[in-house]
Amino acid sequence: MSSVDRLISVLNRMRNIRLMEMNPEKVDITLPQLDLMLFIMRAGSEGYHIQDIAEGMRLSTPTVSVAVKKLEDQGWLNRQPDPDDKRASIITLSEKCRKTLNKVKDHQRQTMELFLQGISSDEQQQLIELLDRAVTFAEKQK
Repeated sequence: MSSVDRLISVLNRMRNIRLMEMNPEKVDITLPQLDLMLFIMRAGSEGYHIQDIAEGMRLSTPTVSVAVKKLEDQGWLNRQPDPDDKRASIITLSEKCRKTLNKVKDHQRQTMELFLQGISSDEQQQLIELLDRAVTFAEKQK
């Protein structure tokens, strides 16, 4: 079996064991919505403009606008007027969203700790380093 085929097989097995299960409480959000909220979380309380989110996530502005509106209607995001530009809005996470994302991150952390228990500390560092290098290279190719 080639390295590529073996990697695909391992990644599929990881998906099958739900290693990155995001939803410990079965919250009704999709992975793309979670990605959007995690992106906005990086801005902290300052938030982002729709255009910043679109550029940062490599999505179109209309796609982000629709997603933000839906999440805002569901109480996950807040929209405030930009004090420096009356035509623009700043998007931030709601308190409900912050609490849920913290629970999701805690759940993922616990799952990863269990996953890594099967290999030594040195092997853990090597695995993380190799994955980081591969992902960094792939990100630069886009």
